Amino acid sequence: MNPQKCSQIQDAYRVSHVCRHWRQVAIDTRRLWTAPLEVALPRYRRPAPGDDGVEAYVDGLRAWLARSEPLSIPIHITGLDNESWGTDSGSRVTNALLQSASRWRSLRFAPFAPGWLLQRLIGRLDSLEELELRRTVGDNSIPLAPATILCFTVAPCLHKLTINPDPDIRPLPIPWVQLTDITLTAAISCEVFLDMFSHCINVVRASVIITGSSPRAAAGVLALDHLQVLSVSWATSHADFGMRFLDYFSAPALDKLHLRFMFKQDTKWREATFAAFQGRSPNITKLKISGSGLSMKSDALIVTLQHAPSLTHLSVDDCCGTIDDVLLGALRFTDEVEPLVPHLHSLTLAISKPGFSHEKPLANLIASRWWTDADLMLRSEALIVHRWRQIKLRDDSNHSRRDSGFKPGPKFRDRMKELQQTDLAVDLVQYSSWKSEGEVW
Repeated sequence: MNPQKCSQIQDAYRVSHVCRHWRQVAIDTRRLWTAPLEVALPRYRRPAPGDDGVEAYVDGLRAWLARSEPLSIPIHITGLDNESWGTDSGSRVTNALLQSASRWRSLRFAPFAPGWLLQRLIGRLDSLEELELRRTVGDNSIPLAPATILCFTVAPCLHKLTINPDPDIRPLPIPWVQLTDITLTAAISCEVFLDMFSHCINVVRASVIITGSSPRAAAGVLALDHLQVLSVSWATSHADFGMRFLDYFSAPALDKLHLRFMFKQDTKWREATFAAFQGRSPNITKLKISGSGLSMKSDALIVTLQHAPSLTHLSVDDCCGTIDDVLLGALRFTDEVEPLVPHLHSLTLAISKPGFSHEKPLANLIASRWWTDADLMLRSEALIVHRWRQIKLRDDSNHSRRDSGFKPGPKFRDRMKELQQTDLAVDLVQYSSWKSEGEVW
């Protein structure tokens, strides 16, 4: 085995080599040997006679698998390239690995799953919960037909799938109805989406990439009654189609929605389309809109927020022109006006508009929806809006472009420091580390 592949694997080996007592404790601690295991299948049909490297690898693999037994384990199969598509399926490494197949909790192939190995997995995947399947091939790099990929049809625990969909061989023989978490790593048309997800009636989380135009003949609206988390990325040059994908399904349990417009297709925000989708999905509390490929004015976002009374989290990331005085003023709370999104308590903004000059309205917005514990005790009436829990703003001061987004001045920074001292969680995140900071929710 190669302990450098994973820090957990390296740690397990270190612990087992401290002394005889520690070694016995480590061997008896089954969970210590259940770290994600990367296994490189042999690249040649037969190892050379006396190849000690292969022998040591097989022995290490068997020892690792034996020490984790009977617990379930995550497996990452790698070492496959153009030269190894025809690897001998009877090799010692393959046989040693397959002996534990009934205990595999997760299975990942890189870069593809060879047909000869899939055939040997039929009836063995009793514990498989998660599968990452980027590509399936037979000998000579020929994609496999669905009828030949049968090993996943009987996987009673499978619920999470990451797949690079191939519309030419759909639908793959996978137990779609039991899946609850689906991630598509390649673009599909709306028509393929509707066909695929019509079988996924129990999906709870989904991430999809949409391209192409609307389906030729959509048979009503697809109901995804259990869907709670949805991420949609658009990879289409059909700017006039764009968001019409949302016309073809409903998600009444949807709580978190992320819309990504990362390509330069200048998609127009369709207020009527999204408002109708909100009507079919009325329980959205977390909304993120990101990407410079979207053309969206502030008044369009205000209309969207008017149809989202339950919204608690809002993130607007790099949507040029969306954040201005009009939007900031609409979000600001005053006693005289009925508040917009009264339950909003977490706000994330990455402002890409060149030369953004709305610091004062932004500071006023933040201050208007914040009260300390002492302030709340002095109020005679109940609050009709939630106070902030977290504010996250991208600071473009260190960006290489002089005219890039938001570069807060001294007065704004001082105002934020004052609010921070009253326990408001407001963060100015540098441009260089923005993507690594993660979601506010």
